[in-house]
Amino acid sequence: MMKGYKKRMVKEFDELNKRANKLEKMLRKKRLGKLDFDPTCPDWLLKKQHDAMLEYLECLKTRAILEDVDLEY
Repeated sequence: MMKGYKKRMVKEFDELNKRANKLEKMLRKKRLGKLDFDPTCPDWLLKKQHDAMLEYLECLKTRAILEDVDLEY
């Protein structure tokens, strides 16, 4: 059985990964002119947020290796 903090890490990784993918999809649609709304945030800020999310995902992956957490759980 997986310990509580490991379960939380898996959940955090999954949720962040889903959000990062959604933001990436939105940014791609915006670049292609296919977004059905106009974001109030500037593109550079949304891109910076996406980059930070990807960096944090990498941190979680490294922690998972070091702490023997299966992120595919």
